[in-house]
Amino acid sequence: MTQANLILTVEAATFSALHHKEILKQFHACSYDPASFRQAESLCQKYRALEHLRLEGQSRAREASHNLREARRQLKLRYIRHLSIARLTFKNVPEHWEKMGLNSERFPDLQSWIKQAQRFYYHAKPIGEQSESYGIPRHELEEVSQMLGQLAELSYLRKQAINYMEMINQQEQECYVALEQWMRDFTSAAQSALATKPQLLEALGFFTKTTAA
Repeated sequence: MTQANLILTVEAATFSALHHKEILKQFHACSYDPASFRQAESLCQKYRALEHLRLEGQSRAREASHNLREARRQLKLRYIRHLSIARLTFKNVPEHWEKMGLNSERFPDLQSWIKQAQRFYYHAKPIGEQSESYGIPRHELEEVSQMLGQLAELSYLRKQAINYMEMINQQEQECYVALEQWMRDFTSAAQSALATKPQLLEALGFFTKTTAA
């Protein structure tokens, strides 16, 4: 049974049971605690609320990922250009190559890439006065430094959104498992309490021989 079908089934069963005096009477005769129906209602409400939070979380995660990709794309265009200029300009200056990481390999993961770019621009700032002469306006260095800070913040926001989604998914799964267990217990109790009253089982949504006929 899918999650959506389970929730609908439990909601329908609890509603029918709580609004049918004869069903409640039969369950009471079998020592079935009526509070269990309220418990199921609460679990369904909790699941619905978590479902809403999950959808909101997915939206935030998508937005955070989009903003991060766009910020990285814009920064990468400048970084590649500046890196190429620096490699040509300082090809005979080993000290700058070492400090600015001009011979560093490209890193596939975002955090390593941010650190590499931060290293480059951190050491590029002190030579900012010379940057104009080799094609990197000084204001670009300042702008890129700000963009790096924004990129790091966006990366953190995306990580937060992902962690939030994982937490909601975990809670939603726990709620679903609890509802599955409740439905199993309820089915067993209903088949016992209403064994001689198939019409009441049908009222709870169970399939019986009478239903087949």
